Amino acid sequence: MKSKLGVLKPHSFRSRADDYFRLGARIAFIAAAAIVLGNLAVAARVVQFHYPRAVANDPLISPLKVRSADGDKLTLEDGRVLRISGWEGSLQALIAESNRRIDLEAFGGDSEFIMYARCRQFICGTPWTGLIEIPLIPDDVPRYRREFVALATLVLKETD
Repeated sequence: MKSKLGVLKPHSFRSRADDYFRLGARIAFIAAAAIVLGNLAVAARVVQFHYPRAVANDPLISPLKVRSADGDKLTLEDGRVLRISGWEGSLQALIAESNRRIDLEAFGGDSEFIMYARCRQFICGTPWTGLIEIPLIPDDVPRYRREFVALATLVLKETD
């Protein structure tokens, strides 16, 4: 405030400092409220920063190359011939989808195996949904999984 002479009065300095202090306090309160509300929005999944990213992977543990698939017989690259039991679908289509590779695990004796193949899996985006989507942080999701196919019996070895 100015006096009639145009000189600032001493108490006017205190009121400006108080105004600046009040303005700073308001800004700090608004910033703190924004941080708290932002954290609540993220915790309540209103705002989502993560998104699914499909990653090509190889789920087979020790893959073996398949030379051919004919009916219920499977011929491996190393010359072994396996008879598949318990599989109703097209063996050729399954082997093609699996990139012509399978996994075998010993089951029972030396001539019985459990056969696994690589199968593409569906990636559901529901766990990553929110009202507001801001895709900043990718979550890597495997594209393929190792799936049980059937039981296999060794029919012929390379040395036979």
